[in-house]
Amino acid sequence: MATLREKQDILVYERFMTFRTPPVFYQHPEQIDGPIASGTFFRVEQRMFFITALHTITEFGYKPEQFLIPNKPYSDDFISLGNCALIKPSEYKYDACVLEILDLDAKQKIASGGWQFLSLDNVLDPDKAIDFVLFGFPYAIKNEGKVSKLYKSICAYADRKAAPDDYPDRLPGGTDLFFEYGTIADDHEGNEVEAPKLPGASGGSVWALPPRSPVWMPPRVVGVQTSYLKGNYFRAVDWRVVAKILALTDAALANEIVSRFQTNS
Repeated sequence: MATLREKQDILVYERFMTFRTPPVFYQHPEQIDGPIASGTFFRVEQRMFFITALHTITEFGYKPEQFLIPNKPYSDDFISLGNCALIKPSEYKYDACVLEILDLDAKQKIASGGWQFLSLDNVLDPDKAIDFVLFGFPYAIKNEGKVSKLYKSICAYADRKAAPDDYPDRLPGGTDLFFEYGTIADDHEGNEVEAPKLPGASGGSVWALPPRSPVWMPPRVVGVQTSYLKGNYFRAVDWRVVAKILALTDAALANEIVSRFQTNS
C-alpha cells in the first residue's frame, strides 16, 4: 500500500478531489438510482467537459441526458447535466469518454454550485509519480434512506503494479494502468474502512499525490478507473487516452491537446 500522509494532509487532498468529482445518478421515470458512476470536471478552452467511463453508457444503456449530479458538493439536491455531446474513442476498447456540457442552464447551475474544474495543467504522466489514490463513489457503501444519503466517497491509496500476465484485452502503448487494491480504503472523513466493491466508482479519476514538500501542491490526474478485482487491483486507462478523445472534438481543441500530450500512443 502507498505510504500514507498525515491525516490533515489527506483530508485536504480529499476535499480538493471532492469539489471536482461528483457522483453520477440516473433519472428513471419513477425513481433516482445510483451512484451509477463517478466523473471529473475539466475546462479546456473555456468549454466544460465531464470525464467518465464509457461502459456506463455502452454496457448498461444509460443515457447522458438523464445523468444527475448533486447541485453542489455534499448536496441533498440534484441537477441534470442536460444536453451533452458524447465524445468516445474511435477504438471501442478504450473504456473512457468525454461529455461536453452544452446546456446553458446546466452550465450556470454547475458553475454557481461550487463545483471546480481541472485544466490540462492538472494532468500528470503516471511514470512521473509514486503515490496514487482512486477517488470515487462506490454504490456498495451507500446509506439506506433518502436519496441525499445515498452517496459517500472513498479514497483507495495504492501503489502501481504490473499487469497480470493472463489479463485479456490489454491496451496498447502503455496506456493500461494497474494499481494495488487491498482490503483498506479511506472514507470521506479520512477514516480507514474495509475496501468496498467499486461499482459506482467507475469513471472516477486516479490521482497522483505530489512529492512531500513544505509548500502545498494539489494532486494531479493520471487516469480514469475502469474495472477492479477486490483484494488484488483496480484498473485504469491512462489520461493520454482522454487527451486523444478530446482531440476528436474539433481542430482548434485538437491543436491545444496535441501541444500538451503525446496523443499517438
